[in-house]
Amino acid sequence: MISLLNSRTTIVRLAIILFFAAINTTAVVYTLTDGNFEISRKSTDKNLLILFHDSSRSNRALMMWKSLGEELEDDLYSDVDFLLGGVDLSKNRGLRLRFGIPYPSDSSTILYFVGNNMHVYKGQGNIDDLVDYAINGYELDLENTEIPVSLDTIDQIVKTLKSAIGQDNRFAFSFIDDLENIYRLRKNAGAGLLILGVALGICLCLIFDIIFRKEPSTQSNKFKRE
Repeated sequence: MISLLNSRTTIVRLAIILFFAAINTTAVVYTLTDGNFEISRKSTDKNLLILFHDSSRSNRALMMWKSLGEELEDDLYSDVDFLLGGVDLSKNRGLRLRFGIPYPSDSSTILYFVGNNMHVYKGQGNIDDLVDYAINGYELDLENTEIPVSLDTIDQIVKTLKSAIGQDNRFAFSFIDDLENIYRLRKNAGAGLLILGVALGICLCLIFDIIFRKEPSTQSNKFKRE
């Protein structure tokens, strides 16, 4: 069963890699979801210009985005080397929490992913401005940040910590629960507290280890002197 799952995962990843490798233009808006976002992002060496929209309120933003893709087919933009993506916030709770995008919202959000950094686009929204921003305008953006860790990674860390602590230690277990809830609401503060909590736990373990390691050696020295 495990080998079957691994083979299916490999096939999916290979398909995505071949899919992106065959792309020469940004003529299509690729639909990104909680399930395929991370694999898709890591499977291409091109930058990603992604529209986060709410289809439950209006499809106007997505239609504009698709029109942008069609315009980019023009020879005038033949040197454009980035991909267009779209994320429906009404169907992808994980991504909207990960990137801290307000929901519900009447306005859309455009994020530009370059390597491990992301930039929030705040321009005019027309094709020339978007292209200029994607080619080199983003380099002037001083508000770029590292791409937040995916919620799957955070979930795995939380599960590991809870498993190591055990439900018998109610205080520590509740503390991890609180950190997880804080992360869901305020990802930067939650991540910082989570890291701080792990670091504090490691320090306490080292301190206790040193204290309890010294006690037996002291007792053994007393026995030797007697």
